[in-house]
Amino acid sequence: SLRKMADRIQARAIRRCGELLKQIEPGKNRHDSSREGDLPPNRKLAAEQAGLSEHQRKTALRVANVPEQDFNQSVESADPPTVTKLAETLPVHTGLLLDET
Repeated sequence: SLRKMADRIQARAIRRCGELLKQIEPGKNRHDSSREGDLPPNRKLAAEQAGLSEHQRKTALRVANVPEQDFNQSVESADPPTVTKLAETLPVHTGLLLDET
């Protein structure tokens, strides 16, 4: 159905967004610099500049952390999960999500 196809497209787009965010260094202690212009870009800033909310940024990173085989299997299933369900696939305690900023 069209809805399932749309869910698959959305899941892939969100995953790619997370993959791109993961290529940017996470933020460090940014209180040490006196001027923001001296700071290199970080994930949070890049996401904000792209128009993503904090929730969207974290969801994209979580979906990108789902193992590729699991992601593809879920998305290609007869009943593909929502992006929210995909983000919940990977338990937070695995340590892969500690650096979401």
